[in-house]
Order: sequence, then structure tokens, then C-alpha cells
Amino acid sequence: MATNGVRYATENDREILDVLTTIRHHTSLDKAGRLLTVNNGRVLRTARAMTALFADIPEAVANTRIVSDRLELRSTISA
Repeated sequence: MATNGVRYATENDREILDVLTTIRHHTSLDKAGRLLTVNNGRVLRTARAMTALFADIPEAVANTRIVSDRLELRSTISA
């Protein structure tokens, strides 16, 4: 499976992940430094971006598509 450890959907959502990271490490945004670097690549990427990222192992992308086709997503949020 091709994955990049997604933690947020859009670039704008990274801010909340950074805050949660600092809380987990008992520090502040100003002092977090390199702790936040890892969060940079945790965004949900397009199929094209993932194919490029995993160009050396295309079977990973193919397997991801197989699993994705089998998933049935349902909302658990009630109005």
C-alpha cells in the first residue's frame, strides 16, 4: 500500500496538527523546532502525487487502488 501517514486533508489544516504535536511533546509552537517538520508531508495527496512519490514501487499504488475500491465510507455524524 502507498501511504504517506496522512494526518490532515488540506495544507490549511496543518496548523492544528502542529498545535497537537506541541501538546503531545509538552512544548510550544515557538520551541517545537524540528518536531513540526515531519508534519509537512502528512497532507492528503492527489493520486498523481502519490504515483510520482511511489514511482519506484508502482505495485504499492496499484494495491492501494484495490483496497480503496473495496471500501464503503459512511458518515457517522448525525444532523
